[in-house]
Amino acid sequence: MITDSSDREAYRQVAVRAANEVACRHLPAGAPHGGMLRISCECGDPRCDTTLHTPRETYEVVRGVGSRFLIVDTHENPEMSRVVTVGAGYAIVETIGRDARRIVLRGHDPPVGHAPTVPAADGGPT
Repeated sequence: MITDSSDREAYRQVAVRAANEVACRHLPAGAPHGGMLRISCECGDPRCDTTLHTPRETYEVVRGVGSRFLIVDTHENPEMSRVVTVGAGYAIVETIGRDARRIVLRGHDPPVGHAPTVPAADGGPT
């Protein structure tokens, strides 16, 4: 059950990431544009329809940690996440709210080759 705005934001982040994953799965490893992916911003704002162009390797690194998302560099919500890295036009953020972390980690389907990340009893990854 969605109880507040941070829950809604977390569920939206998971949904956008899932859509990005589906789109990325259909691209061959040597995708055009030098391995650049076109993905939707994973900021969690329901009004956001911004797309990002990022190297496949960058997106795979972000996806390797279930609580991290790739967003436009000005779309961070400090109440929900902290900026981990800033790049050319993008930021990698990590969800910090305990309930929101639980939501995003429950919705995380790690890419092949990565161990699953599940919340520990204290809310952190195991």
